[in-house]
Amino acid sequence: MVAKAFLEDDRLTLCVEAVEDEGLQNTIREACFQEEDGRFVKRFAGQYPECGQILRNFPRLAENMFTNQGESWALALTHFARVCQSHGIEWYLTGSGCEAVRGMPLLPHDLDIFVRSDQFYQTRDLFMDEVVEPFQDLGDSWATRYFGRLCLDGEQIDLVADERNDKDRHPYVKESWNGYELFCEPVKLRLEVEKRRNRQDRIAMIEAYLSRQSGGPLR
Repeated sequence: MVAKAFLEDDRLTLCVEAVEDEGLQNTIREACFQEEDGRFVKRFAGQYPECGQILRNFPRLAENMFTNQGESWALALTHFARVCQSHGIEWYLTGSGCEAVRGMPLLPHDLDIFVRSDQFYQTRDLFMDEVVEPFQDLGDSWATRYFGRLCLDGEQIDLVADERNDKDRHPYVKESWNGYELFCEPVKLRLEVEKRRNRQDRIAMIEAYLSRQSGGPLR
């Protein structure tokens, strides 16, 4: 695998070449890279303060980010939690990371994290050496307002922010994990998400967890 980042027609371009493994190709596609002439490309229009850093970071970090597949999720999440705690960043864990911190048997292939909307760019600045995609204000055209991506300790972290998902407007449950207090999406909400996606293995795993917590089978 060869990862590159460069400016092309005033657009930041990320490119991954020489990917032979089909599973790895699918992982890169899932990160919203488009296949063009045997390579995978993502382009960003506009000016970003972190552009110069991404030109250095992406070629250095991309291979680990795509091949790691969740092996270092706990290390990355501990690192993220430690820095955020030190700087007063309020954040919320979503996606399959919620199942992982609750002890369910899976490796999240990335970590999906919301930060409080007015701390989005502050969070970027704290992790500037790990930024691999621009931190963007997407306006009202997407499901969430802000999006950026890190590669932290080899793990892909998708950072999202939207006032609708701040703690005072969205349900979260406090969980104790690895010495930290985390705000996570409720288990039953995660179950509904997996039912909508029809991911039967995830549904069975979460239902088994809920059954253990309640002391009997779900009804």
